[in-house]
Amino acid sequence: MNPYSSSNSSGTSAEETIFTVSELAGCIQEVLHGAFPSSVWVTGEVANLSRSNAGHVYLDLMEPAAEGSQDSAALLHSVIWESRRHAINQALRRANWGPVSDGDELKVRVWVDFYPPQGRVTLQIHEVDPHYTLGRWKVERERVVALLKKEGVFEQNKKLDLSVAPHRIGLITSAESNAYADFTSTLSESGLGWAVLFHHSGVQGDHARSSLVKALDRLSELKPDVICVVRGGGSATDLAVFDHETVARAVAGASVPVIAGIGHELDQTVSDLVAHRSERTPTACASWLVERVKGFASQVNLVGREIAEDADGLVRRHSRRLEGSPVAVAGAADGALMRCRQGLERSVQVLPAHVRPWLQRAEVVVASRQAALVRESGQFLKEEQVRLESAERMAEAYDPRRNLARGWSITRRRRGGVISSIGQVKPPEEIETWLSDGTVVSTVSETRSDRGTEGQQEVTQL
Repeated sequence: MNPYSSSNSSGTSAEETIFTVSELAGCIQEVLHGAFPSSVWVTGEVANLSRSNAGHVYLDLMEPAAEGSQDSAALLHSVIWESRRHAINQALRRANWGPVSDGDELKVRVWVDFYPPQGRVTLQIHEVDPHYTLGRWKVERERVVALLKKEGVFEQNKKLDLSVAPHRIGLITSAESNAYADFTSTLSESGLGWAVLFHHSGVQGDHARSSLVKALDRLSELKPDVICVVRGGGSATDLAVFDHETVARAVAGASVPVIAGIGHELDQTVSDLVAHRSERTPTACASWLVERVKGFASQVNLVGREIAEDADGLVRRHSRRLEGSPVAVAGAADGALMRCRQGLERSVQVLPAHVRPWLQRAEVVVASRQAALVRESGQFLKEEQVRLESAERMAEAYDPRRNLARGWSITRRRRGGVISSIGQVKPPEEIETWLSDGTVVSTVSETRSDRGTEGQQEVTQL
């Protein structure tokens, strides 16, 4: 420090200590080092996190202000030097904690320093206590679960009716993520017709809360058959946004059923718990939809085959009846008329002359009745023909070959009988599959059940 002589305003001389900026900054630095000669633990919420090309991590540790205030109560600039970043990341991974992100509440050991070139206090972070954050996260999660159970939120979305054959699928995830690719490819590979209404959303970090809520609101307005919220696996902190009360309430309060396909190994998130259904991965979520639609189609095919078989039997019975009716009616009429003529001829020969006019009149009556019989038999045949044509149209409408031409198939056992469940076959049984252009014979090697794995909107036909 270099003191300079100066005069005061009254004209008297007095010696004052005058600092240059760098000298004053040095004094501030010395005072801080004296006040904090060693590292200290600090808790705060992460904000404005960024990573430099040199590998350093810059962030602000913030203490939120009272509710309703726009500003923070306090904020200190902090840094994790590249030389410490590797050790800190290892400690986080051992605790099953993903990358630090905005909104995380941390407990960190820091050296308090003053950086003269920028004129600000900087906290140099040397250590992070992951157990502090995980402990607070578990406490908060338990609070949210208890509150939502008490309010009946857990059953809210589960009470909605889920379509037996959903095909308009609302999809919420991060665009161009593996979760998006896995989900859509599973639907596409099924060969079924789907309409996917996609809405991009962040799925990790503090910003993802509002993004997820907005996506759920937007897709609910479009009224798809179901909304699927999916993301790949991650650590407990990676998935923490799905434990947030705001997100869980948005999932439960959606106007259509929500299926969560959030990658997790052990504990489910709160969003999993309040959703209509939960699957462990995006692929498992899509597979469940595929099996549901295929199951419904199988039931429809089975009913269609039963109707077609009944109609075919009805047509055959009426065909046999119609084939024999004309011959039987004509034969019976001819025989009866022949007998009547023969009787009349004999009577004419043996009866007196005064009876002959009566017989002639009788012959006229017989001829009249013959004509009536021919007319009535013709009408009968027309009515039977109409019934036959109606039965043929019904049989054609429910002909399984129509469904085969649309891409469906019928799988049967070699010894007969349609297969509608994996419980009907056992390895190494042979089965045959009817397709539109032929039959495929297969040998069962194994059976398994699959039940059990802001953005711009776009519509993708799969």
